[in-house]
Amino acid sequence: MHLSKVNKIILGTVQFGTNYGINNTKGRPSKEDVFQILDKAFSLGIGILDTAEAYGDSHKIISEYHLNSVNRFEIITKYSNYENEAKPQLVERVDKLLKQFKTPRLYGYMFHSFDDFRINYDFFAEQITKLKSTGKVNKIGVSVYSNMQLEELLTYDCIDLVQLPFNLLDNHSQRFSILDKTKKRGLEIHTRSSFLQGLFFKDIDTLSGTILELKDELKKIRDFCKSNLISIHQLAINYPLSKNYIDKVLIGIDSITQLESNIQAINRNYDSSLFTKIDRFEVKNSELLNPSKWKQ
Repeated sequence: MHLSKVNKIILGTVQFGTNYGINNTKGRPSKEDVFQILDKAFSLGIGILDTAEAYGDSHKIISEYHLNSVNRFEIITKYSNYENEAKPQLVERVDKLLKQFKTPRLYGYMFHSFDDFRINYDFFAEQITKLKSTGKVNKIGVSVYSNMQLEELLTYDCIDLVQLPFNLLDNHSQRFSILDKTKKRGLEIHTRSSFLQGLFFKDIDTLSGTILELKDELKKIRDFCKSNLISIHQLAINYPLSKNYIDKVLIGIDSITQLESNIQAINRNYDSSLFTKIDRFEVKNSELLNPSKWKQ
C-alpha cells in the first residue's frame, strides 16, 4: 500500500449528512453504513475527517461514532454565518465542538466561505488568536473558490490552511501560480472536488444546462483515458495526489465499495507523464468549473 498517498487523503462527510453530488442517485447512507465506512477508512490509514456546520447531520453522526468506537479521527470543520447572529462566538462554538467530537483539539477550524471570513474579520481576529494560543485549534483556515480570493487571503497573517478545488479541468494550468505562492508563504494546501461533484463520470450525452459547455473538455478526458489505458476514476483521484505542492486531498464517498475502489486506484503505480499532460488541459471560461454556478 502507498501509505504516503493514503496519508494525503481526507475523508469528506457532506454525503453523511445531506444528499450531495450531481451523480448521487442513492441519497444519504444510513448511520450503520456510515459507521462501517468510518471503521474501514480508519483501518486503511485515513485519519482526518472534513465536515461543516452546514452539512446537515454530519456532526451528529461523527460524534455518535466517536462515542461508540475506540477509533478517533482528527476533525476539520467549518464555520457558517447564521442569519440574525450579530456577534458569533467562535471560542464558544469550538468548545462545544470539542465536547461533541470528544477530542481535545480540532485539526482545523475553517470559514466555509471567503466572504464570511473577510466581512467579519475585524470581529473574529481576537477570537482566532485565542483559539490558536489555547491549542484548541491547530490550524485556522478558509475555503475559497477563486485564485483572486486566495490572493487576497494571503494578506492575512492568521491563516494556516486553505482549501480549494483542484481536478482534471480545474488543474495545474489554472492554479499552479497562486498555489506555489501559497506554499512559499507556509500555508497548508487541501484540495477538494477531485471528481468535480461526479461530473467526470456522467454520461456525456445526458449533459444539459451550463455543464453542456464542458462537453468538449469532458470528451477530451475520455479520449485521453482510452488512449492511455487508464480509467477516469484512476486519473481523477491520482492527479491531485501527484502534486507535491498539495498537502491533502479531500474525497467524498457514500459506500465501503467506493472507499475500497478509491484506495485500490491510489495503490497502483502510474506513469508520471500522464499527469504532466493533464497539466496542459485548459478551460478558458473558469466560471464553468464552479458547481455553484451551474444551471440546468
